[in-house]
Amino acid sequence: MKKIYFYFDFLSPFSYFAWINHTKFFAAYPDIEVVYKPVLMGKLFSHHEFRGPGEIPAKRNYELKKCFRYAEKNHIKFHPPHSFPFNPLAIIRIATKHASGANQKIVIDGIFDLVWGEGKILEDPELIKQEFTSRNLDTEYIERSFEREAKTELKANIKEAIEANIFGVPTFAIDDEYFWGNDSYEDLTNYLADNDNYNKEHYNKLIK
Repeated sequence: MKKIYFYFDFLSPFSYFAWINHTKFFAAYPDIEVVYKPVLMGKLFSHHEFRGPGEIPAKRNYELKKCFRYAEKNHIKFHPPHSFPFNPLAIIRIATKHASGANQKIVIDGIFDLVWGEGKILEDPELIKQEFTSRNLDTEYIERSFEREAKTELKANIKEAIEANIFGVPTFAIDDEYFWGNDSYEDLTNYLADNDNYNKEHYNKLIK
């Protein structure tokens, strides 16, 4: 079975939109397994030496309005946190495969909805525990997120992303290709259909 690696960060509203869209998209590809890879996008930004949109006020405001427009057009619940960005480390570790196990997708779905659907700032472990309890999510996932294996997995995810030249989220990686952004589904569709429609010869000359 072919695998696609989905790199995301809960601080990214576009990761949230990509998350909402990915189940419907991959339903058309039952022979593809989606592997979820939580990362800290700040680590990617620092490695590639550029600032995130949240650090540039004009870009932050533009991108936020863009998100509201997208959510409205696509009937997506969108209620950003009132204080942003916040430290996502706790919830990123909870979203690792080690911490959430067989229920990783359910856990990720719940966290995304809490952050971007309900505007929750999920930094404090006690608040996270309260929110998980209210959603009938096992708080054992939180406990396992403090274990060395969860921390190691997160570091490995970030290392893999950097080695694959991934610079932002959401990104879908397959073979030696990656597709960045919630708006990359069309290009991903073409790639999966062996119709990756760009001038490869011209591109290869330009990047040499």
